[in-house]
Amino acid sequence: PHPADFERKLFHAVIDAGADVVVRTGPHVLNGIEIHKGKLIFYSLGSLFWPFGARDFGPTTGERRSAMAMLTIPETSETVVPVVVYENGRARDIRLHPVAIDPGPGPTAFFPRRPVGTQARQILERLKAMSAEYGTNLRIDGEVGLIQP
Repeated sequence: PHPADFERKLFHAVIDAGADVVVRTGPHVLNGIEIHKGKLIFYSLGSLFWPFGARDFGPTTGERRSAMAMLTIPETSETVVPVVVYENGRARDIRLHPVAIDPGPGPTAFFPRRPVGTQARQILERLKAMSAEYGTNLRIDGEVGLIQP
């Protein structure tokens, strides 16, 4: 779940070269958020959805079994949708809305849904701890994470 050392250096260099935000993709897990020189680095937003629910792969298809196995690990079925307000070219307000992937079964299997209560808070608490590793202060207000650089 953590980026390799070279990725952190690379993302800092990308911001230093003028990018306003870096979003890492690839790992199917949520990771921390860093603010580098006032610019955002999302070390991984995980997966927003798994497109297997609408298709019938059958019970023995390896692709479906693999996706279902991954979703039994809570971290692979959780993410956030960030909403960022910019002012004068800098992020002023970041709101993080938790999302959980429905593990199924049924027609909404592998689709995103809005978690509530304990699950929403757990996602945000995990993200808060991971972001603290990068010096980012994430505050939780109900079921929304807040970062105000």
